[in-house]
Amino acid sequence: MLIPWQFPDSFVRLVSITEQSNGYKVALASTKSAATCPQCGRQTTKKHSTYTRHIQDLPCANFSVDIHLTASKWRCHVPTCSQRIFTERFSWLTPYARKTLRVLHLLQHFAFATSCVVAAKLAKTAGISVSHDTLLRLIYRTDVTPRAISAVIGIDEFAWRTGHTYGTIVCDFVTSRIVAVLPDRQPETISRWLKQHPHIQIVSRDGLLAFKEAIDEANPKIIQISDRWHFIKNCKKRLDDLLLSAIPSSIERKNTTEESPTLPLSKAEQRAIERKEQKKRLIVRVREAYQSGNSIRQLAHYFQLDSRTIKKYVTAGDAWLEAARRKTPHPFHARIVELETTRMTVKNIHAQLVKEGFSGTYGATRMTVESIRKARKLNLDSEQGDLMKRPQVSALLWKWAEQLTTDQAQWLAYVLLEYPMLKEIYEQVQTFRKAVEARDYSRFLTWLTEQLFAQTQPFYAYASRLRQDLKAVKNAFDYPYTNGFVEGHVNRLKTEKRRLYGRASVTLLEKRVLFRH
Repeated sequence: MLIPWQFPDSFVRLVSITEQSNGYKVALASTKSAATCPQCGRQTTKKHSTYTRHIQDLPCANFSVDIHLTASKWRCHVPTCSQRIFTERFSWLTPYARKTLRVLHLLQHFAFATSCVVAAKLAKTAGISVSHDTLLRLIYRTDVTPRAISAVIGIDEFAWRTGHTYGTIVCDFVTSRIVAVLPDRQPETISRWLKQHPHIQIVSRDGLLAFKEAIDEANPKIIQISDRWHFIKNCKKRLDDLLLSAIPSSIERKNTTEESPTLPLSKAEQRAIERKEQKKRLIVRVREAYQSGNSIRQLAHYFQLDSRTIKKYVTAGDAWLEAARRKTPHPFHARIVELETTRMTVKNIHAQLVKEGFSGTYGATRMTVESIRKARKLNLDSEQGDLMKRPQVSALLWKWAEQLTTDQAQWLAYVLLEYPMLKEIYEQVQTFRKAVEARDYSRFLTWLTEQLFAQTQPFYAYASRLRQDLKAVKNAFDYPYTNGFVEGHVNRLKTEKRRLYGRASVTLLEKRVLFRH
């Protein structure tokens, strides 16, 4: 079988290609007359011996390709060199490797794209035999050192085990990529990493005081920015906590409308109405064409209808079309109502009616049961009042008035009327949101001062926490940096953890999130 071959090196010659049961065996031989010592860099022509290397290459048409390479060993003639005998080097192969570089490159992408167990299965499907342990070693050998880190970074925490142990993720604002994964969130660990990168000038972080202490210890000149998303989220959390004791878990608003409920149309009824409208339009066209001088025969041929139908459209009035078709009630309607109240299925109801002498179809019984259930459901919905859960009330208080729909505005007015203590909370929330949205620090500082005036203020505890980190909060209004993309990388890191079943070490997890495909 003819296989196109391209020599990987100019000093390698093809000896033979043999077709085997599971693939191809390619025999190669080196034709080098001299080699360079990898230790001292001197060239030598003294050949020691030859040996054969068995190498796996990329598959060809789903058939494996095994390379048997006859290479040479060489003697280094430099007396001071510690390397006495060495093997020759190849550009497409690393020393001691059993796979070519392009196979390793493909396996590397498999290993980083998914777990090593799944990657080994994918490689086997592609015709490459490899174990998951080999892929794991390949990941550990991969150099994923990030490129130059800019002067602006963002840091955030992530959970190794929620509520127990946490780590720290560091991202670059220029490249929007992860640059480091730290094993914990202790100030000593973070400070040590920052001291290794003294060029960093701005750090965006959340309100965790451990981050503040670490940055101050590493370099007090670093500008710290409290992430806006985090202190907005904490304000919303404080609002939810206030509502826990202020209102019940759900609020009911009785309906005041006295209109009788109308039974909604089924899909079949809607289609019937549409067909009726189409028929009306067709009749109008037939009559207009008849009045223009066309005969009934000509119209029947043009509209592809029977001549008797055309005659009926032309001569009959509109009363026959407007009159509703008479619906024959189900002969066992009362019995169906009685059986339906016992929660019987349509199938069982129809079977019972057949036993009692009903000779009609199953469809007639099903349509009757559906109409009964629709009417009952609509009546119950009209009698019940609207319910709103506590989280929905919190969302109403948090939204701006311009964002509320008509129904939401009515609900908000009803809630504020029923629970007057929520009016002050609502005003404080709206003032806070407008100040943050407009980046108006003076207005925000006024709001913060009002909350700190007395412990009875609704957001006193939240404002006290912000006062401890007031400088970083002010920088959040002055600088455009925010940790939004850092949160995205935290979610990506969580995905990698789940992919590894939570058993990944810090080194392995860091390599996986730092690797660039």
